[in-house]
Amino acid sequence: MKVFVCLDDKNGMTFGGKRQSRDRIVIEDVLKTVGEEKLYIDAFSKTLFENKGAEIVKEFPKEGYFFNENKEMKHHMEFISEIIVYRWNRRYPADFYLDIDIAKEGFKLADYLEFKGSSHDKITKEIYRR
Repeated sequence: MKVFVCLDDKNGMTFGGKRQSRDRIVIEDVLKTVGEEKLYIDAFSKTLFENKGAEIVKEFPKEGYFFNENKEMKHHMEFISEIIVYRWNRRYPADFYLDIDIAKEGFKLADYLEFKGSSHDKITKEIYRR
């Protein structure tokens, strides 16, 4: 499985039960990356992918792509082969953080790209693979 996460500079994901940011260009890039494959999302992410073919799941999937905004990953590492990180390159208030250390889990940076988002002047996309 391949997992997308959006992080601030301190690996924060949400604050007060809300996403830190909502960037249209990031969502377009997620869909482009997934292509014809299956994209799974949690109900929390429904508004980001309305009418875009994503399937809502209650559990962390074991295959395909998963856009993760608010789920712990540590118990699912055996199924994850790739982590795609979008960094906001800012510090936001956060109360839920990425619960793994990507490098300690055996992932290596395979690709890196910077682009201008719709809400941020610079978004960094990092692709980690085992």
